[in-house]
Amino acid sequence: MNILKKLFAITMAIVLVLTVAGCGSNKKGNTDSDGFVKESTIKLPDLKIDSDKVYYLTWDDPSNLTTPSAYMYTINEKLKQEYGVSIEYIRTINTEIDIKAAQLVLSGNSPDMIAIRERDYPNFALKGIAQPWEPYMDFSEPVFEGIKEVNDKFRINGEVYRYFNTFVNNGMTWYWVNDFKELGLKTPRELYYDGEWTWSKLEEYAKLLTVKDTTGTVSKYGVAYEYDMHVVTGETYVKLNSDGSYSNNLSSPKLADWFNYSTRLGFEEKVRPVGTHTWDLFKEGKVSMLVYTQNYGGNHMQSELLAGDVDFAPSPKWDNADKYYAPATGFGAWLAQGAKNPNEAVAFMAIWRLCSGKIDPVVIEAQKKRDEILVGWDEEDHAIYDEMNDPSKFEFIISMDDGMGTTWGTADRSVFQKDVFWYNKSWASTVQKYTPVLNSAINEHEKSMSDFLKK
Repeated sequence: MNILKKLFAITMAIVLVLTVAGCGSNKKGNTDSDGFVKESTIKLPDLKIDSDKVYYLTWDDPSNLTTPSAYMYTINEKLKQEYGVSIEYIRTINTEIDIKAAQLVLSGNSPDMIAIRERDYPNFALKGIAQPWEPYMDFSEPVFEGIKEVNDKFRINGEVYRYFNTFVNNGMTWYWVNDFKELGLKTPRELYYDGEWTWSKLEEYAKLLTVKDTTGTVSKYGVAYEYDMHVVTGETYVKLNSDGSYSNNLSSPKLADWFNYSTRLGFEEKVRPVGTHTWDLFKEGKVSMLVYTQNYGGNHMQSELLAGDVDFAPSPKWDNADKYYAPATGFGAWLAQGAKNPNEAVAFMAIWRLCSGKIDPVVIEAQKKRDEILVGWDEEDHAIYDEMNDPSKFEFIISMDDGMGTTWGTADRSVFQKDVFWYNKSWASTVQKYTPVLNSAINEHEKSMSDFLKK
C-alpha cells in the first residue's frame, strides 16, 4: 500500500465506524447502512420455503451473524431479504464436529447443514451422516453456474454430498512492508510480478530478514509456514489412480525435497520458527513473512492491512515445478441426513454463492466497497487476488488423504508431519515408519467405499 492508499484506508475505517453506528448513507443503493448487499442481478432459485430458520452445525462464532463487519452477516441478511430465512448456528468446536454431527443425526435431531472439514470427506457420506444435495439443488440454476465442474471432481457414487460454493487458492504470503523497505528489498508482490517469487527466493529473503544476536539467538524470523504447504510441489501423500483407487505416495522425491528444505530452514538456518501457532508470531511482528491461508488477513490483520503495514502476494512457486501449484480450500457445506429444511439449506447455499462466487457484477462492486472499508483493498489488490484464483495460472491442490481411515486424519497424519517439521526427525526414517500406517488407512477407506457402493 502506498501513502495515498494508507490515507484512504484510514478514511474508510472512519466511514465503517459511522455506518456500523447507523449514521452512514447507502452507496448507490447496493448496500444498506450496515454494508450488506441489497441489490443483485442474478436470478435466484424458486424454492418452496416452509421455515424461517435454517440450522447450521459449525465452529464459527455466532456473533458473526450479527456483526456488520463479519462476512456471514452479509449472507444472513441477504438470506432474510430474499427468502425470509435466517441462519441459526448449532455450535461445536472444530475438532469435535464429526462427533457432534453423528450424535445429532443418530438422535433424530439433525441440523440442516454441516460445516466442511477436509478430514470428513468422504466419511460423512460413507457413514450416513450426510445425504446428496441434488434431489433439492439444481446446478443449472444461474447462481450455481460455473461451480458444477468443481463439485463433479468430488462426487461419491455419482452424487454431490460435500458441496463447494467456491474453490479458491488458499496460499498467500503475508508480509510486513517496512521490513523489506529497511533492507531495500523487493516485496514478495514485486517479485511475483517479475516472475521471481519462488521458494528458493523465499529462502534467500528469509536469511536476510532474520535477526540474530551474536550468540545466534533469533529475535525475528524471516518466514513462517505450516507443513500442509507441501502441496506446492504438486504432490500429496496419496495418488488417485485412473480406476478411482488410491496409492501411497509418501516415497515421492518431491515430498522429500520439500520436507528436507523445511528442515534446513527450521533447524540449520534457523530462519523459520518451529512449533505451533507461528502465525501469532507474525502478528506480533516477530516474523517478516507468513505463508498461510487466504482468510488470515481479514480475520486477524484488519488494522494492519488498513494502515498499510501488512500486504500480501501469492505463495511462492516451487522451483522447477511444471506448474504453479497452490493449496486450495473450498467453502460450502454437507447436507445432513435427516435435514428438516433442505430447501432452506439450498437457499442458504444460493445466497452464499451469490455473495462469494464473483458471478454478479452488482454484488462484486458492493463487495469491493466492503473490502475497501474493512482491509483497505484497492483495484491492484483485487486484481492480484483474482489472478491468484485463475485456474489457467495456478493449479489448485487439495489433500485427499485427510479423511482416510479411523485415525490417519485425526491423529497419525499430524504426528507424522510434526515428527519432521517440528522435531527434526529424518524424512526417510519417518516415511519408513508411517508407510504401513497410511497403507492401512487407504485399505480401510477402500473397504468402506466398497461397502457403501454395494448398498
